[in-house]
Amino acid sequence: MLSWDHDDCLVVGVHAPVGTSQRAELARALDTLIAERRPSGLVVALARAAGTNAVVSVVLRIFRHCVEQRMPMAAACPLAATRHLMRVNQPALPVFAAVEDAVAAVGILQRR
Repeated sequence: MLSWDHDDCLVVGVHAPVGTSQRAELARALDTLIAERRPSGLVVALARAAGTNAVVSVVLRIFRHCVEQRMPMAAACPLAATRHLMRVNQPALPVFAAVEDAVAAVGILQRR
């Protein structure tokens, strides 16, 4: 997992597949990163290999947490099937193919 800041938006990249047994560890790592950085927005960027059901489950959980905290969030993934899975399970989550588009969407949501 890599992370970087872009205009007070935390971008977290998940590059490796995560199985069900590692799902809780990934969720805790993301929770910790968000708590430490305290960004005003979040983008979770999934690499092709990271588009597993377990990772999608973590992304959806983090989205619920962000909604509770009133923190704009978006996701990015190059795989259409993974984007579709996220949209079907959470229509309110903005999902894009490109990280740049997800960051731009969070920027717009931050200004609202």
